[in-house]
Amino acid sequence: MNPQGLSGITFQQIEIFLCAAKHENFTKVAEELFMTQASVSRNIQNIEIALGIVLFVRHKQRVHLTNAGRCLYQSWKLILRQAEKAAADALQQQENQFHALRIGDMSCTYLEHYLLPIAREFEYRFPHTELNLDRVDNRSLLSNIHDRQYDAAFCINLGLTEQFSYAFDVIPLFSMDPCIVISDTNPLCSHQTFDLKDLEEQTLLTMRGGPFQYYQKFALSVCQEMQIPIRKTRYVSNVFSIAMELKREKCFAVMDQCFAPNGNDRLRFIPLNESKTKSGIALIIPKDNSNPHLHEFVSVCKDVTSKYHTHSV
Repeated sequence: MNPQGLSGITFQQIEIFLCAAKHENFTKVAEELFMTQASVSRNIQNIEIALGIVLFVRHKQRVHLTNAGRCLYQSWKLILRQAEKAAADALQQQENQFHALRIGDMSCTYLEHYLLPIAREFEYRFPHTELNLDRVDNRSLLSNIHDRQYDAAFCINLGLTEQFSYAFDVIPLFSMDPCIVISDTNPLCSHQTFDLKDLEEQTLLTMRGGPFQYYQKFALSVCQEMQIPIRKTRYVSNVFSIAMELKREKCFAVMDQCFAPNGNDRLRFIPLNESKTKSGIALIIPKDNSNPHLHEFVSVCKDVTSKYHTHSV
């Protein structure tokens, strides 16, 4: 068989062959497909040349499938059926896409602060548009938004959004004051008053590297601005490790009140209201996204989050 031959065979030729194999009569094929008999014969001959296979034995009045032709008929009939189904499935996916939104979100934040109010309001305003919410860890979120698996994604605006500006529109939704975060097992919890100088004997917990370098930058900026003494810093791999480590030793972290890993009820948040370094939530949207319902979602996000205080949730 000519290795280049198959790529030159069209779906129209396959349809002609299947019809010819069914009737074993080129005249009937010509009538059914509104073609000339000569065109039918020429297309069948081109397939035979391309494949290097004799498909029909020609007689004066009729043609008969060869064994090779019968084998090809069964296979191509199945292929054409699968191709038709694939096209129908693709059309359905397109219709679903343009009547649905898939939004990514981080699993370490309070749902009540923004996601649930936005989802409720969107479903109330646009009941015929399906809203799919996917809460994942920060690494997966960044990877999936790069792979265009989401129409948009919520992200902590700790400078993380800076790396998206070349391919994404970044819409800040609201800002929050940074907080000193300690566990209820920390000795400082028993103090009547909280003095930032008391943190001198504590270890700062933060993350660095990859998508987490901005957490470190944020924490160090807040500590420098508020003159928080840092004698020791420990780096962990993710926000959940921060929550776990806070409960083990004399440690503190600099996050915000949106930070909500498992066991959040064991954490105490001390807001730094005077800090000019803010955290917050932003919506990240691929610049080439063509979902017509996305602007509706953005409008709801802005309306809902505008009700929040500009500094603290």
